[in-house]
Amino acid sequence: MIKYIIGIDGGATKIIARITPSRTENPHSLFELKGGSCSISNNFEQAVDVVKQLVTQLTQLVDCQSHQVFIAIGAAGAGNEQLKKVFCEQLYQKLNINKDQLLVTTDAITSIFGANNGDEAVCLALGTGSVAISLDCYGKTKQVGGWGASISDEGGAFFIGKQAVRAALWDYDKHGEFAAILSLKISQHIGNTRTEILSWLSHAKPLDFANLAPLVTELKENCPLAKKVFQEHIKQVEVLANAALYNKNVPLFLTGSLAEISAPYLSKPLQKRLHPSKGNSIDGACLLAKHHIKRNQEFKTCQ
Repeated sequence: MIKYIIGIDGGATKIIARITPSRTENPHSLFELKGGSCSISNNFEQAVDVVKQLVTQLTQLVDCQSHQVFIAIGAAGAGNEQLKKVFCEQLYQKLNINKDQLLVTTDAITSIFGANNGDEAVCLALGTGSVAISLDCYGKTKQVGGWGASISDEGGAFFIGKQAVRAALWDYDKHGEFAAILSLKISQHIGNTRTEILSWLSHAKPLDFANLAPLVTELKENCPLAKKVFQEHIKQVEVLANAALYNKNVPLFLTGSLAEISAPYLSKPLQKRLHPSKGNSIDGACLLAKHHIKRNQEFKTCQ
């Protein structure tokens, strides 16, 4: 019998796991733990290990056995069905659970279920990457964007960081030095000489670029170059929002680390459709877990 649900928000930067009783409508947290990156596309082994570690710790905290929990995970990279399949198989084995105890989806899906308590909406998840998800009144979802760092993610911190480095390098090429305030700050991370910069670029991962995004958001009011990079970010967020909202009369929600800083700069038409989120990705994971358990119980009753 399932006594507890574990909801997990597994983002590219960090993971949050919550355990709560299964027989309550209020998804209050008994315990909540945090860990490192949980991107199954960027670091598969780390994602498996951190989920195993947090789930084990949470079950020990409430003194329950593996067969007594249902786990719902919203993980970055879970849109790749092949990776997701292997990810699930690893967790079945390492956590000693069966297929009826695990639900794995993308962190974008858990975000939209959390944002409007499972009711129809469009949700933009603006974190390390970016993706838009629409949820209709039948519970069906549709994704826009989120094709990965190599070609997409224009509304996320990775894109801001990459644009910031590109702008700093043009500044360096033009003046023979890092002249703008943003460029000087960027150089403290990537180096001051061509050799140092090329070395950094050859090893830089999406998260390394994403870690530079706060420099842009902090300097956008005082540095013209930072302002230009941030304006391009807002432009890309609006492109994503308008594509997801096309022909839909539903509320718009922003989630993720860049949601609060981005919202005030959106166009007035988008701001009019913007609503404060009712919950976050981990709330959505817990909600999906409860729905899944209920469907399983109804199916068994009909048999």
